[in-house]
Amino acid sequence: MLTPLLLIAALAIVQVAQSGTLSVPPQPAWLSIVGALMLIAMTDICARKLARQQGHSQVGRLDQLVQILAFGIFSHWALSSPWVLMQHWTSLCLLPLLVVQIILWVSIARCVGAHTFKQRCSFAHLRIRFELLPILLLVIGLDIASFALTFFSDIPLLSSEILSLILALILLSILPLILVKLWACNPITDPHLKSIVDQACAQSEIRVSRTYTWPQRPFPFYNAMAMGLIPGLRIVVISEDLLQALSDDECKAVIGHELGHLRHKHLIIYLLLLFGLSAWTHVLVSSLSFLWHPWVNGHAMIGISTLIQIGLIIAGIRYLFGIVSRACERQADLHGALIAGFEPMQSALRKVAQLVGQDLDTPNWRHHSIAERIRFLQTHAQNPHIHQQHRSNIMRLSTLIIIALLTALTISIWQNSQGMDLKHARENDSELDYAMDQALTNDNDEPLYIWLTQKPELERQLFYKAALLTALGENVGKLTDTEHSKHIYNNRYLFTPFLRIRTGNDNIDLSIDNDVAYALVIGANTKEEKQAASSVLKSISPRLEEAVSSTPSAQLEDTIGCIKYTLADYKNALEYFKKAQQNLSKLRSMKEEDKAKFEKLLTERISASEAALKAVKEQQAIPALPVE
Repeated sequence: MLTPLLLIAALAIVQVAQSGTLSVPPQPAWLSIVGALMLIAMTDICARKLARQQGHSQVGRLDQLVQILAFGIFSHWALSSPWVLMQHWTSLCLLPLLVVQIILWVSIARCVGAHTFKQRCSFAHLRIRFELLPILLLVIGLDIASFALTFFSDIPLLSSEILSLILALILLSILPLILVKLWACNPITDPHLKSIVDQACAQSEIRVSRTYTWPQRPFPFYNAMAMGLIPGLRIVVISEDLLQALSDDECKAVIGHELGHLRHKHLIIYLLLLFGLSAWTHVLVSSLSFLWHPWVNGHAMIGISTLIQIGLIIAGIRYLFGIVSRACERQADLHGALIAGFEPMQSALRKVAQLVGQDLDTPNWRHHSIAERIRFLQTHAQNPHIHQQHRSNIMRLSTLIIIALLTALTISIWQNSQGMDLKHARENDSELDYAMDQALTNDNDEPLYIWLTQKPELERQLFYKAALLTALGENVGKLTDTEHSKHIYNNRYLFTPFLRIRTGNDNIDLSIDNDVAYALVIGANTKEEKQAASSVLKSISPRLEEAVSSTPSAQLEDTIGCIKYTLADYKNALEYFKKAQQNLSKLRSMKEEDKAKFEKLLTERISASEAALKAVKEQQAIPALPVE
């Protein structure tokens, strides 16, 4: 279970790196590569030694140690890599960690009797399918949720937690069909085995679409699983190795255990708990950051917040999820015993422990030890009323989880709906008052940047919206694009800190990049101002170009064209102005009158770019960039 926990932590590290809130000096990529190669070499040496000594009891410790070290190397690389900062898809950012993890598993396979390279690859392949792929599918789902959220950022009720929950439910609904293909499962065709499954389903009052088996692998594999939120997409999977090792009654007990998870909706309970943990972690870190604010500043603030957030998620999964999981596993054991009998259920547990080489008293944070599970079944056999009592306990746990999740979502929605009164905020925060005074009167954005690094993403978003109102005054919505940009330029040091630190909302970040870039193009007049603007425009342009490469936008392409023109790159300026003209029809939200003005402006800018290219060849004066 360490692999999923470390992937969750790696996911958090990537999100912090992408937000730009934790600054680590850029390091050469070869440092991380050398570190990963040294770890792989060390793991291979240790695995060879354990294989010779037959130290099977140490394999788990070696596996955990190298995974933690790989996570440490990955974290350093992610926080110091400009590529991660520019990458919007978390699943791609996790790729280096996954590659190293797979190579380490190939080495560790020596310890479990995999002598040939083909056998070691088969061992790694098995772990990829069962430990990495399910998590990766959920990470991809989160990427999709993050991407989709940019289209609904102005709808308060669609917070990231709610949208992620909706998309996760959709993904989990179709997940069984995806995993069956990825795991290369085979439908059960044996009539006798199929009748056992049908009987267990009938007794459980559960409809399952199909039952599958995991085919035999080079290494024995003993497992069973039931998945599916929707009755028509529910499946049961059991390994062929396990089928061969169990009697008919024991097989029925194992299948009954898995059906118990479906019958009592444990998957939904787990999902709600995980989203509740995520939502509460976000709420607590963003709301209680004032506790460590007086003692730390700047990036240290973000570092502490990040560590606390990761720690809370891991601790919540380890302890709260562990409590709920153990309770659900006991309920599933009881269901299997009621379906097949108490003796077959206990016998199946003993046999599975024997098959995997596990001691009966070995503790398990998700299931209890096998000995504890057997004792619980024996106690229930003597006191049947325990079943109802345990079921009531699960119901109470489920109710608490739902209440906690709804409370966290309510707080999150309330936080998203709140605005920021800058005047009141400055009166109550001397650091903000000083930072804004420096930005507005001394053209110094560094104090404001430091202040923003101390704030959670939500508060940065609120500050940006308040700063926009401050810059535009009472004329919001009445200004032309040129007037809007001049107001932004005159107050640009309220916005330039956001070029170094992100708000956590891709839509807002893109809007800031666009507004600041266009303001610098329109507003810079003196030679000194234009020189200062040029360096900033060079840093903004790649982000805007990346945005339009995936989602073409006439307004963004026009801004990029203006940047290129200002930087004397007239050929690319012409190309982007033409792209903007081609995509003009896609601006459905723009009034026809405004669209006609924009089209005329683009035509003038295309002509100016063509004239500029000709002027460069003929060494003549460059025409000015047309504005409204």
